[in-house]
Amino acid sequence: MKIVKLTAENFKRLVAVEITPKGNVIQITGKNGAGKSSVLDSIEAALAGKESIPLKPVHTGAKKACITIDLGELTVIRTITEEGGGTLTVASKDGAKYPSPQAMLDKLTGKLCFDPVEFSRQKPELQAQTLRKLVGLDFEALDKARGAAYAERTVVNRDVKALEVQLQAAPRFTDAPAEEVDVGAVLAELKKARAVNGEKKRLEDWNVTREKHVEDCRAEIQEAERVLDAAKADLEVALKEAEAAEARAKAAPTADESVFEQQAANAQDVNRKVRANALAAEIAVRLEKRKASAVEHTAAIEKAYAEKAKQLQEAKYPVEGLGVDDDGVTFNGLPFSQASSAEQLRVSAAMALALNPKLRVILIRDGSLLDGDQGAALRKFAEDQHCQVWLEQVATDKAVGIVIEDGHLQAAPPMPAPLKAQAGPD
Repeated sequence: MKIVKLTAENFKRLVAVEITPKGNVIQITGKNGAGKSSVLDSIEAALAGKESIPLKPVHTGAKKACITIDLGELTVIRTITEEGGGTLTVASKDGAKYPSPQAMLDKLTGKLCFDPVEFSRQKPELQAQTLRKLVGLDFEALDKARGAAYAERTVVNRDVKALEVQLQAAPRFTDAPAEEVDVGAVLAELKKARAVNGEKKRLEDWNVTREKHVEDCRAEIQEAERVLDAAKADLEVALKEAEAAEARAKAAPTADESVFEQQAANAQDVNRKVRANALAAEIAVRLEKRKASAVEHTAAIEKAYAEKAKQLQEAKYPVEGLGVDDDGVTFNGLPFSQASSAEQLRVSAAMALALNPKLRVILIRDGSLLDGDQGAALRKFAEDQHCQVWLEQVATDKAVGIVIEDGHLQAAPPMPAPLKAQAGPD
């Protein structure tokens, strides 16, 4: 789809212009300030919408501007008021109108369509973004996942280093048992042992008392024969009791208190060692988990890189030799900025067409800055691709291109002439 006819009235510097383009390269020429840029701007304003309409779009003294573009299959009519309002109509060849005209035009046009040379002037990162969009490379999710994995791995690796330091500094004891000593249980056993030994001592003391009583009885027998019978009776009883007490004292068990006293004394040190070993074991487990996590995040990062490399390798670019990497756009393996000016222009124009395959129209401002090689490359590109290139150039020769003077068309469109490089902005 190309422009069959352009009509612009009271738009910027234009008063009334009607252009029926011929050939692939349409040169819009004239002096500075004559209205050349207004011709290209009218095309952009009509097709691209409100964002491309300038601050003062209506010609001085007029109330309204009107731009009509015949695209063969479609006719676009845009009116613009001084206040920035206006209307837009898009109709098909049979007269049917589209209910959402700007949405229809947005499907046909793109930013590079209106100034593809801008692509060669963009910063490398913006060029790479534009090219990725063109060939369908969307790395946002991959880069986000890779960034998240990288950030998490950084945290994990920091934890790994900290845990390794903790594990190295943590004391470990080979002589410690597997579990801590139950101090309460040991003290309970000690209490029982002391109770047993206390009962034994009580029986031994009682035995001593009984023996003394026997001695007293004998003394009484010696001292008092008169109470001999009673004393003998007491003696018999005392002897029996003494024998029984001795037997019970001898039969009473003896507990070894030293074992439990030693366990209670050593429990605190033993438990300290057990806790130290448990902490070291816990740190070792955490360390292995974090190491495993770091490996997983590294694998995720490598997977993202691999997927990105795969997509870059499989992408289909609009120009042979064109590519994109993390540093920006490349051409024939070199940074795009190192390509010749003619190559950059050809690639930029190809990008414009690729972004807008239905509307084969390209607008190039500052065409006077193109050198001979660029001009020849541009003309050949337009012929090979069967597209329209609307080229603005400063020129005073009325035999060159479509001449604009004071907002009017001053010369009939001649056959396309060789592009001339003449300095000077519009």
